[in-house]
Amino acid sequence: GIDEFSMTSGAIPLIKKMIRSISKKQATDDLNHIMGLTTAMEVKKFIEKNLDRFMPDIKDKNIIRPQGSY
Repeated sequence: GIDEFSMTSGAIPLIKKMIRSISKKQATDDLNHIMGLTTAMEVKKFIEKNLDRFMPDIKDKNIIRPQGSY
Protein backbone atom coordinates (compact mmCIF):
# COMPACT_ATOMS: atom_id res chain seq x y z
CA GLY A 1 0.00 0.00 0.00
CA ILE A 2 0.89 3.65 0.10
CA ASP A 3 2.95 4.75 3.09
CA GLU A 4 2.78 8.47 2.40
CA PHE A 5 0.78 10.72 0.09
CA SER A 6 1.53 14.44 0.20
CA MET A 7 -1.02 17.04 -0.90
CA THR A 8 -2.76 20.18 0.25
CA SER A 9 -5.69 19.68 2.60
CA GLY A 10 -8.06 21.10 -0.02
CA ALA A 11 -7.08 18.34 -2.46
CA ILE A 12 -8.02 15.50 -0.11
CA PRO A 13 -11.75 15.27 -1.00
CA LEU A 14 -10.96 15.37 -4.73
CA ILE A 15 -8.29 12.67 -4.48
CA LYS A 16 -10.53 10.48 -2.31
CA LYS A 17 -13.31 10.78 -4.89
CA MET A 18 -10.90 9.94 -7.70
CA ILE A 19 -9.55 6.87 -5.89
CA ARG A 20 -13.05 5.62 -5.10
CA SER A 21 -14.19 6.06 -8.71
CA ILE A 22 -11.62 3.66 -10.19
CA SER A 23 -12.07 -0.10 -9.93
CA LYS A 24 -9.32 -2.23 -8.46
CA LYS A 25 -8.86 -3.93 -11.83
CA GLN A 26 -8.54 -0.62 -13.66
CA ALA A 27 -6.09 0.69 -11.04
CA THR A 28 -4.01 -2.49 -11.38
CA ASP A 29 -4.07 -2.27 -15.18
CA ASP A 30 -3.05 1.40 -15.08
CA LEU A 31 -0.28 0.71 -12.57
CA ASN A 32 1.11 -2.10 -14.70
CA HIS A 33 1.11 0.20 -17.72
CA ILE A 34 2.70 3.10 -15.81
CA MET A 35 5.40 0.87 -14.32
CA GLY A 36 6.44 0.02 -17.89
CA LEU A 37 6.97 3.67 -18.78
CA THR A 38 10.54 4.93 -18.63
CA THR A 39 10.29 8.68 -18.04
CA ALA A 40 8.31 11.10 -15.92
CA MET A 41 7.12 12.76 -19.14
CA GLU A 42 5.59 9.47 -20.33
CA VAL A 43 3.76 9.14 -17.00
CA LYS A 44 2.54 12.74 -17.23
CA LYS A 45 1.27 12.19 -20.78
CA PHE A 46 -0.54 8.99 -19.73
CA ILE A 47 -2.26 10.83 -16.87
CA GLU A 48 -3.19 13.78 -19.10
CA LYS A 49 -4.60 11.42 -21.74
CA ASN A 50 -6.71 9.61 -19.13
CA LEU A 51 -7.63 12.57 -16.91
CA ASP A 52 -11.30 12.55 -17.95
CA ARG A 53 -11.54 8.92 -16.87
CA PHE A 54 -9.76 9.58 -13.56
CA MET A 55 -11.53 12.84 -12.71
CA PRO A 56 -14.59 13.40 -14.92
CA ASP A 57 -16.00 16.22 -12.74
CA ILE A 58 -12.93 18.43 -12.99
CA LYS A 59 -13.54 21.48 -15.15
CA ASP A 60 -9.94 22.79 -14.99
CA LYS A 61 -7.94 20.05 -16.72
CA ASN A 62 -4.77 22.12 -16.36
CA ILE A 63 -4.05 20.83 -12.86
CA ILE A 64 -1.02 18.73 -13.68
CA ARG A 65 2.05 20.86 -13.16
CA PRO A 66 5.72 19.93 -13.14
CA GLN A 67 7.26 19.50 -9.70
CA GLY A 68 8.37 22.83 -8.29
CA SER A 69 6.00 24.95 -10.38
CA TYR A 70 3.43 25.49 -7.62
